[in-house]
Amino acid sequence: MMLNISVVIIIIAIIFFIWIHSASLDSSNSDVLIILGYKCINNNIHPLLEERLKVSNQLTAINSYKKIIVTGGKVASDISEAVIMKEYLISNGVNKDCIILEMEASDTIENMINCKEIAIKAGFNTCTVISNSFHLRRIIYICNKIGFPVKVYCERNLDTLKKQIKLTFSEARIFIFVFLALKKLKDKKDFHK
Repeated sequence: MMLNISVVIIIIAIIFFIWIHSASLDSSNSDVLIILGYKCINNNIHPLLEERLKVSNQLTAINSYKKIIVTGGKVASDISEAVIMKEYLISNGVNKDCIILEMEASDTIENMINCKEIAIKAGFNTCTVISNSFHLRRIIYICNKIGFPVKVYCERNLDTLKKQIKLTFSEARIFIFVFLALKKLKDKKDFHK
């Protein structure tokens, strides 16, 4: 009996892992590229954030974005994630005038709500969000709930997936918190304006 329960748990874990990492990727051109931050402890770029930034460099080489929004507040650093990302992008050849800073967000929900407001004000019709594979399903869910149509993209290969195993299984718990937080926010504010 214990063996059967263990097998079921392993099968569920494998299915969840595949589902999380099978979000459809779209690298086609958009009006704006949005790069989500990741905690920068002591103002240092985390390897997961560096992965996002490298992917953005690859996409800006093949697409013509009107602007790039870097989004993230001071979650684990003295400087906002957005400013740290801007400095990285400029040092890698991105024109500073193409970068829009969103420095208030402290989580993915705030990232997407704030970027939606920026996109609407700037008249951007299409947006591509860059993150890591484990994060894309949550982004898609949040954006669907707030009425913000986006495309998503990430670096996805065996090496990146191995580095994201622990974070992948944390997503189950985080999804519950996101669901509850969005339900609470929806009662206070209409996201579909």
